[in-house]
Amino acid sequence: MSAIETEDDEKLDAPPVPWMHGAAGILGGSISMTLFYPLDILRTRMHTYDDSKKHKPLDDFRSVLKQEGFKGMYKGVKVAVLAHSVGWGLYLTLFRCVQQRVELVRGHPSTLGDFLGACCAATLTATLVTPLNLVKTRTQLAKGVIPDHERGFRRTLARVIHQEGWHALFRGVGPQILLSSHTTIQVALYECLKRQLWGDRDAPMMGVACVSGFSKAFAASVCNPLEVVRTRLQDKKNRDDWNTKVCQMPSLIFGDTRGSTVSTEALE
Repeated sequence: MSAIETEDDEKLDAPPVPWMHGAAGILGGSISMTLFYPLDILRTRMHTYDDSKKHKPLDDFRSVLKQEGFKGMYKGVKVAVLAHSVGWGLYLTLFRCVQQRVELVRGHPSTLGDFLGACCAATLTATLVTPLNLVKTRTQLAKGVIPDHERGFRRTLARVIHQEGWHALFRGVGPQILLSSHTTIQVALYECLKRQLWGDRDAPMMGVACVSGFSKAFAASVCNPLEVVRTRLQDKKNRDDWNTKVCQMPSLIFGDTRGSTVSTEALE
């Protein structure tokens, strides 16, 4: 075997560079968000409901179709696709960078490398995509047809800055960073299961789909309360009395309960 053939084989066996994972994340994030966006908008709206009435996803779906039409199910889809694709692209690039660095130091793949990579990537990515998620949440929660002069990412962004200031773009960044545990759990669990089931061998496509689905379902179930807090903090109705809303996170999730209100004087 010639030296050229040996070098070519080594290049083929080498792990993909981080930017390739990032490109795959952008493509996959765009497709998945576009396909399942109606479910995302229903989830966001259900996060703002209290427990005084029972809401069913199917009833909400019918209500949106009746009041806003089919286009209402895709209200804000552009900024949602942007946030999801950029978030996953940046996340996977950073995750693979840290993971490969830890692997070089330890000499072998490990769950520690997966966990550290997931934590670092998720924290930075969560901070950067918070303004995009804020615009997405505001658009999804807007009732009825949005007027043309208020429609669009740039107009919504400018309106938030003008009415609430630059700091409002990072409203909900705390829960967003805490939600990095969602991605951390999902990716770390996925990598662990894949390594335990298939080792160094390439996992079959159906196996990857099953492991990915299980990891996502588990992480989403654990972190859903944080999703509710982030959505309610970013809701336009809760833009006033910011310190009070932060102190009332339990009531934001579970509704008003006796003794749950904390005054802003407690912060001073």
